[in-house]
Amino acid sequence: IKPIAPNEYNGSVNAEEFMRFVRQTTHYIEDGNVPVHREVDIMSRYLTGKAYKFYERTCGDNPDNWTLDRFFIKLYDHIFPLSFRTNQRHKLRQCSQGKHKVLDYVGYFEDLCDTIGMIDPQEKVSLLWDGFNDYITSGLYNRNLHPERSTFEDV
Repeated sequence: IKPIAPNEYNGSVNAEEFMRFVRQTTHYIEDGNVPVHREVDIMSRYLTGKAYKFYERTCGDNPDNWTLDRFFIKLYDHIFPLSFRTNQRHKLRQCSQGKHKVLDYVGYFEDLCDTIGMIDPQEKVSLLWDGFNDYITSGLYNRNLHPERSTFEDV
C-alpha cells in the first residue's frame, strides 16, 4: 500500500498536534523506505507557517546533515516555551487514574511522557504506579510486579 502522508504542521503550541505530526511523519518515512539522508527534506513538505520558517532557518540549505530525531527535538525546543516541559512534568507527577479506565489513564500518562522527552525508564514506571488506584497496585503486587524493578511493558 501507498504510505499515508502526514497532516501538515504549522508550528502551533499544541502538544497533541505536534506529537501527531511526529508520529505520522515517522510512519510515512518508514513506510516509504526513505533514505536517511532524505528524511528531513521529505518531512519539510508537510511544514507550514512558523514550523516551515524554522526549517528554512536551521537546515533548509543542507537537510542531508540532519536526522529526523534531531530536527524534531530542535523544532520542539523552538516551538514550545521553556516552561512547557516543566509544566508537563508537574502534570505527570500529579497524574492519577481516578475514575478512569486503566487503558485511558495509561494512554494519558504516555501522552504526557511523550511531551516531556527523555524520562528515566524506572522513574516512568514509578510515576505510573503511584497514579494507579490502590486495587490496581494490589493486583500488580500479587503478580510479583514492583515499581522499582518491573518494566513499563510488564506493568
